[in-house]
Amino acid sequence: MKRTLFRLIGFIFLIFFTFLTLRYFDVDLIGRVSKQLITNPTWLIAMFVVYGLAFVLRALAWKWYLNQSIPLSVYLYALFYSLFINHLLPLKVGDAVRVGLLIKEKKVQFDETLHSVVVMRLLDMLILGLIANVGALFIGFDLSIGLFLIVLTGLSLGLLLFYWLSKRMNSDILRKHWQMIQQAFSGTKGIYLILFITLSWLFETIVVFGVTMASGLSLSFLDAIWVNSLTISTQVFHFTPGGIGNYESMMSFALSRVGLSWEEAYSIALVSHGFKFFFSYLVGLYVLFKYPIRISELKKWLKINEKGANAE
Repeated sequence: MKRTLFRLIGFIFLIFFTFLTLRYFDVDLIGRVSKQLITNPTWLIAMFVVYGLAFVLRALAWKWYLNQSIPLSVYLYALFYSLFINHLLPLKVGDAVRVGLLIKEKKVQFDETLHSVVVMRLLDMLILGLIANVGALFIGFDLSIGLFLIVLTGLSLGLLLFYWLSKRMNSDILRKHWQMIQQAFSGTKGIYLILFITLSWLFETIVVFGVTMASGLSLSFLDAIWVNSLTISTQVFHFTPGGIGNYESMMSFALSRVGLSWEEAYSIALVSHGFKFFFSYLVGLYVLFKYPIRISELKKWLKINEKGANAE
């Protein structure tokens, strides 16, 4: 039921993207925006560096949460592989690769790795949802409030249920995972975890902000943060490589809410997404060279992901 609903929403985004393409696709404008970015080394370098640092921050947060003696580089390679696979395949299966790559280290159990990936994803969505909703309130657009409240309520009920089961069922596994959550978010450690992840998404804003600035259009950094957060938070519905259609639809809509014309918004969204595709393939080639994985391993991890999805 969940997969069907997500596919349906993703299909609606794809229909909207088709409409935008037929209505606002302007070869001259897209070409001009692309040329202005490529010929502007300052913004281009800043985008590569700051966008890359966003993944370093997520790797740090992930390593800190899992608290295992695994080099930071392995966490970063796992994130880059996930990014690469998600931009290569039509389904978002990069998380299965993240789990599999850490399991290869043989220093952490499968359930702990899966637990950490799920928690990191939930934190991503909560932080993005919070930023998107706060920004929506400031610009007078409140349709996303309901979605955030649903996610927040669902997470709260999930944590309460998890806590109740850990007490009621007397399960060592449940108690173990509850203790992982408690240890990770107790004291200043939890504050730093949330801070690192929040900063990573603020850093990712450099892509849409850099493309817009390089093209000579007007966009404040605060508006760019809201646009990026709203766009990324809806990527859970995508079923195309890299979320093609979903990304452009939501970013075009968000940019049109902060003052850009639909033609400008569509062009910025298209070029921004193009940059992310280029970055994902570039780091994908890098990790294939630095930390190669066998095809048989990849197929095994994807099968695990498929079984988990079918179980849902």
